Amino acid sequence: MTTPTDPPAEAHQGAGRSVVARVAPLVGAVTLATVLGASGAVFTSTNYRVDAPGAVGVFVALWQVVPLPVAVRRPLVAWCVYAPTLVVAPLLVVPVDSSEPWPLLPPALIAYLVVQVVLAWRRPPHVAAVAWALACATFAVMAQTGDPRLDTGPDVTLFVLTSALALVAGVGLRIRTRMRARLLAEERLSAEERARRMLLEERARIAREMHDIVAHHMSVIVVQASTAEYRLAGLPSAKTHIGRIFTKLDLRDRAQAVIFAYESGLVTAGADQERR
Repeated sequence: MTTPTDPPAEAHQGAGRSVVARVAPLVGAVTLATVLGASGAVFTSTNYRVDAPGAVGVFVALWQVVPLPVAVRRPLVAWCVYAPTLVVAPLLVVPVDSSEPWPLLPPALIAYLVVQVVLAWRRPPHVAAVAWALACATFAVMAQTGDPRLDTGPDVTLFVLTSALALVAGVGLRIRTRMRARLLAEERLSAEERARRMLLEERARIAREMHDIVAHHMSVIVVQASTAEYRLAGLPSAKTHIGRIFTKLDLRDRAQAVIFAYESGLVTAGADQERR
């Protein structure tokens, strides 16, 4: 059995779920960025050589994961923050061994794929496609500079293929989300229409019951009024008054019928004068 406190409790639970739904992606993005940033910093310091003084490698590794929390709310801004590292990272961070992945480290590649998926999911497909094409074109142009460090055909091919898969996955998520939202909207409209129809049916049922009750009482009153003059045979004055009342009631009913006919447009004044 429900109580008056149920609706506020349900509203509070719904608000709690809404807060969790908003905070959970951000917490997940921050956690993933922390893990990837730490692993990228360690990976850079042990397996790569940095062509710049100081902790530039660590800075670049962190720069490549910062866009992850930003992508939760602003995926296009996150991609724009990440995009410069597509040029900066290959020029500053060079692998010690040619067998190491390059131009993007594995943590950086994972971060980019996540940003690409979210961008394709939250923004129109053509925006995500342009971003993907710019990233691929950046590596293609850098490969044409003649720098031997940029001769990494297999790694670039891997980047192009995986980022293309991320683009397709994000577009698929976008289509699925929009279809689900459309279905939920249709279900909500159907539920509202069903509730409206049930309300109309309930009103019609109440009106029929009231009509039956009023009709029953009116029939009893009519029978009593019709037999009143016979039950008052010994009272001539009362019989006369009852006759006058019946006459006035009849005139009133006729007047109300005429007024209703005029108001509803069933007859007009001209037609009434012609009948007269």
